[in-house]
Amino acid sequence: MSKQPRYGSGGRSRVGSTLVYAAVALVCVLLPSITVIAQPLSTMNWYFGQRAGVTFRNGSIEAVADGQLNTSEGCATYSDPLTGELLFYTDGVMVWNRIHEIMPNGMGLAGDPSTSQSALIVPAPGRPNIYYVFNAAPVTSSNVGTRCLCLYYSIIDMRADAGFGDVVKKNEVALNDITEHLTATADCNGDGWWIVVRSRSTRHFYSLHLTRDQLAPTPVVSDASNPTLIVREAGQMHISPDSRQLVITSATGNSQLYDFDAQTGKVTNGINLFKTEIFGSHYGAAFSPDSKKVYISVANEGPITPTRVYQFSIGVKDASTITASKFLLGEISGTYTWTPMQLALDGRVYIGISGKPWLALIDAPNSDSSLAALQDTAIRLSGVCRSGLPNIIGSTLIDPALRLTACSLPRASFDYPADICEKTCISIRDASTGSIDSWQWYFEGGSPSSSIERNPQRICYESSGVYSIRLIVSNGYGSDTAYSYVTVMPRPSVSIDSVAEICPGTPIQLRAYGADSYVWSPANQVSDPLRSDPVVRPRSTTRYTVIGTNSYGCKDTTTILVRVTDMSAGSDVSICVGASAQLTAQGAESYSWTPIDGLSDPLSAEPIASPDRTTSYVVTMQRGQCIVRDTVVVTVVDSFNVKIVGPDRTCIGDTLILSPSVGTSHVWSGNGVIDPTSTVARVVMGNSPTMIRLIARSGDCLAYDSLMVQPVFGPPIELGPDVRVCQGESTVLTAQTAATDVVWSPSDGLDRTLGNTVICLPSATTRYIASARGDSGCVNFDTITVVVLPRPDAHAGADTSICAGSSVQLNASGTADRFEWSPTIGLDDPTALRPIASPVQTTTYVLRALTGTCESFDTVTVFVSTLNVGISADTVICKGEATMLRASGASTYQWTPPAGLSDPNSDTPLASPQTTTTYTVRGIDQLGCEQTRSVTVRVRDTASIRLIAGSVTAAAGSEDVGIPVFVEVPASLLPLTIRELRATLVNNASAFLPDSTDRGALRTSLRGEDRLSYLFVENVQVISTRQKITEVRGLVLAGTIETVPLTWEDVSWQGEACPTIRSTNGLLYISGCNLSGRALRNFLASTVGVRALPSEDRIAIDLQANMPGPYHLQLVGLDGRVLWTHTITRTERDLGAAPLQIDMSAMSTGMYVLHVVLPANSETIPFVWVR
Repeated sequence: MSKQPRYGSGGRSRVGSTLVYAAVALVCVLLPSITVIAQPLSTMNWYFGQRAGVTFRNGSIEAVADGQLNTSEGCATYSDPLTGELLFYTDGVMVWNRIHEIMPNGMGLAGDPSTSQSALIVPAPGRPNIYYVFNAAPVTSSNVGTRCLCLYYSIIDMRADAGFGDVVKKNEVALNDITEHLTATADCNGDGWWIVVRSRSTRHFYSLHLTRDQLAPTPVVSDASNPTLIVREAGQMHISPDSRQLVITSATGNSQLYDFDAQTGKVTNGINLFKTEIFGSHYGAAFSPDSKKVYISVANEGPITPTRVYQFSIGVKDASTITASKFLLGEISGTYTWTPMQLALDGRVYIGISGKPWLALIDAPNSDSSLAALQDTAIRLSGVCRSGLPNIIGSTLIDPALRLTACSLPRASFDYPADICEKTCISIRDASTGSIDSWQWYFEGGSPSSSIERNPQRICYESSGVYSIRLIVSNGYGSDTAYSYVTVMPRPSVSIDSVAEICPGTPIQLRAYGADSYVWSPANQVSDPLRSDPVVRPRSTTRYTVIGTNSYGCKDTTTILVRVTDMSAGSDVSICVGASAQLTAQGAESYSWTPIDGLSDPLSAEPIASPDRTTSYVVTMQRGQCIVRDTVVVTVVDSFNVKIVGPDRTCIGDTLILSPSVGTSHVWSGNGVIDPTSTVARVVMGNSPTMIRLIARSGDCLAYDSLMVQPVFGPPIELGPDVRVCQGESTVLTAQTAATDVVWSPSDGLDRTLGNTVICLPSATTRYIASARGDSGCVNFDTITVVVLPRPDAHAGADTSICAGSSVQLNASGTADRFEWSPTIGLDDPTALRPIASPVQTTTYVLRALTGTCESFDTVTVFVSTLNVGISADTVICKGEATMLRASGASTYQWTPPAGLSDPNSDTPLASPQTTTTYTVRGIDQLGCEQTRSVTVRVRDTASIRLIAGSVTAAAGSEDVGIPVFVEVPASLLPLTIRELRATLVNNASAFLPDSTDRGALRTSLRGEDRLSYLFVENVQVISTRQKITEVRGLVLAGTIETVPLTWEDVSWQGEACPTIRSTNGLLYISGCNLSGRALRNFLASTVGVRALPSEDRIAIDLQANMPGPYHLQLVGLDGRVLWTHTITRTERDLGAAPLQIDMSAMSTGMYVLHVVLPANSETIPFVWVR
């Protein structure tokens, strides 16, 4: 049989169209009306499951029964994106063309029918008629064996095989080690695709860029950071229609939502939709058309729980809000298995129910909660569902302009420290992508509470808690919002038990509370500086400091002063003979001196001593339970030397106590001396060295001494310049000093008074003093004034709305030195309080009021109508026919004139005007804005034409018998040009085998007992009322049939006038078989047998056939390769068997298929060859 170009059966006759419209009307009674959300005609037809299929032609869903596919899970279908006519479909292993025949080389693709998303069809960018078929890995297939878990692709050229398509490249490996998940979306250039898969052994996603040039050999790799989600087996993965989000399910894990960047192919920011819940088997997933909802189907949540469908609202990019939005939309009664989900071009989500002859659906997936309307038995099918629906690219389901807007929108993101301690300030870094005009930050619980800086600094948190951070980034296309949370950990509140005054050297235990770990200082004066309760033995009064840390790593500091009882006998003295000296013991409650010789009062603290010789006096002093003995020596001399007793250095500003060693009267001199004639000198230390001089008298003796006193400086401390804050805002004051003991005063407005850093929130301008104490005990200080400025007042006014191209005056109010609006796009004066706003799209304006450095913010949103009424293109119809007008983009529609319209208020009315008419539609959106568009329906007059099949007589077994084909037209139409004629000639398959045509193209197929001959003829010039245009030629077969009807189906033509098509059938008379009483000749039924002869390395084929005609035989491997071909032609003189043999010496052990095309039918015989 000669090979001819293939053509489809063409359009329907007017009668056929009328039947279709009637079917539409019937479906519309059963289902709510459908609004086509775009023109995604490439998804017009679906084939899936066990010979199940639907079509969305004519604006409603209808079941179809012509599909050949039988798959347990994944599949894909593609239709002409301009006309919606079916092109081809696949289960991942075989590819069928639009007349449901397997394409050349269309067997043995590397997919698997039991793979969740076994195939995905992607048109080659910039190359019409070229398509990629991608195959995911068969991870859960029972036949996986040692097969590569790879991403494969094959290429189909629809120009080949006379427009029916051919697989021109097959099973090329793109990636290794992937799961069953496979999806794609348009890139932001508008002429490429991202092919996205998931790694099986790691947590990565791989995005391959398909462009006009090639399929990128190296993928974009995204570390999704989702180790809690196990993705190794079945499930679905889809990218939202706006290309900004990705959802993935796992039958053995959870369901996760990610951000997707169509600019870079990156997958980021994954969240578990079900938190830590992993009950049930997660399988189906689908987005809503507006990309603001996602749906998940979960089976086996309980032993008797039907499969459930959940809705999540994903319009807000906040993980906790998304997971909290989980809503149980409903259960699919009687179903306990995986249920695939797929968004369709009619804006609904369809759900496959395995083993059932119907589809469930979500009727309004853009709606919240129960308004989405789950219907578990919605669409009746002619076949049976399985666990898969066609894998569709979501971005093809929306208008390309919306995809461009989604790509141009900025994507908000930022980096920040997630965990901090209270009373801490942080800085935040913007990590947003895209072209950005403005940033608006909101800090819950922070100070300041908002900012318009790109990278805000010093955001301070006073109290512990979990606080949201919100960033809104905007540009001329719109805005995006990112949410996150900062956890502010509580600081410990460290306290120390008070202690009583102790005797010198007495051990005492200190106890600290309120923290988990501690560090004491000075460390060398405590028993263990890391204990909460160390022991100390101070000899003098000492201050101890402890830093406490809690389990969050936050710190607090406090101190305790351990006072030590101070008792002493005073300094030794020298006197001249005959003189007296007053002893000066101190610090006790009682005193007892010995010996008593020369003492005025041995029980006094300050007795007068008048010994006649040098004497050591011992005083016993008691205070409470402390008893101290000390000695003072009174030296009696003829002359004496006096010495100034006391420290030679002290802190600046401190009072230095200096005592004479001897003498009864004294005179002091030097800077800072308070009382020059007192026995004990009190010297106020200045900031420079000072010489202190002493003249001492004892009796008649005089003695002299001097002491250079050095000032001791406190640690340096610097508070910096005075600061200004706005009323209600806090600021952080920091003392730049090496000292750890810093005290602030006054306490008004301070979060604490101890520490190097304090948070200051004064109610009025305040001058603060910070004192720093060093290891020497000396103190230095500095001051800083915090000036509190009044905060301006800003009110942006209420949100408002306008129509596209309109303006509105913003009704803002406030009191400030100046005002600034951002973004400035669309504002006549961004510095005016009430500017005129003319945005081209919905915009949130931020009003910033400034007085000095103080600022306040408020926002107002101007909602701009996005009304863009789309309308179908001008069209041409024949008089008496109808065409569907389509309008989109509005909420309500009004068509004028109403004449000839089925419903002037519908978005898709049927128009059947009698004359050429221009229809105008007025679309009105929810904001009351309106827009008009027009479409012209040109009406052509009809012309009657008849297609005639001639009647022919031929002998059985005759070859090249021609069936003439005539056209008959009225003389008034002559001459007539038929640009394109399509018709299907039907005859009994056992009687006549057409194989060629004199003109045009012919393609045949079988339908039960009938043979269908698809005839396609172009550019016929009809110049007579009855004219032969071609002959259909073929072989006349024998059998029990004498008269063979030749009938027409699906006749259509295109030309200069509208046809009213009629047809006249013909007859084929088979002669030579008893038209005169002779016996008819019956051809025996053809049989084919296969015998394996492994010992001879061959296969024996027993062909029993005496029906004349060609017999084509092919040996095909499971990978689809044709290993052996042979053709024989039998005549009516050939009787008996036709033995054939196949040499199998080069074939390996495995499964093979023998495909035999007989004159009247075909057979496929599988067999196993074992060497």
